Amino acid sequence: MRPDCGFLAGAVLLVCGLLFGGCTVLKSPYSTGARQSPEQPNNVDGFLAYYRYVSGMSGEELKREYIATNQVYAKSKNDNSRLQLALLLSLPNASFRDDTRALALLKEFPADKAGSSSQLKDFALLLSAYIAEHKRLDEKLKTEQSRNEEQEQKLEGLKEKLKTEQSRSDELEQKLEALKGIERSIIERQQSQPVITR
Repeated sequence: MRPDCGFLAGAVLLVCGLLFGGCTVLKSPYSTGARQSPEQPNNVDGFLAYYRYVSGMSGEELKREYIATNQVYAKSKNDNSRLQLALLLSLPNASFRDDTRALALLKEFPADKAGSSSQLKDFALLLSAYIAEHKRLDEKLKTEQSRNEEQEQKLEGLKEKLKTEQSRSDELEQKLEALKGIERSIIERQQSQPVITR
């Protein structure tokens, strides 16, 4: 097997995991009873294992992991902590999800041009493409939702207008009926009066 095949398989696993992460909870290879945090990943396999690890976390655990990872990145600002934080920020359904910040982090990857792994560069590129596509679809969805809300408001306005017109039409009909009633009473009065002959 060529060395690139393992990376390709790992990349495919990441994309599938990211796409279906909201629907499926993957078991962490690190969890045997009590959850213990793995060491900071430093290769593609490590990042994929880390993704599986955080995918199994509850909302509160994820928040704690995010805070800890954010602090590590703020102190070290190395490529591994940058990639780890970007991966966390791209997690589906995470309350702290931030595609813009994740893309900004990945844009600066790798900071150490000479010492970085080509597989990690490819992994970062793949992650960046996934996040950019998610961001595009999310913005498109928000635009559609905004358009739908505008249409609903217009529809509500038309309904109100129709109700006003219906009310006005009912008033006019009542007035017309009243006028017809007056006309009938005048005719009846005229018919009931005796005819005077000279």
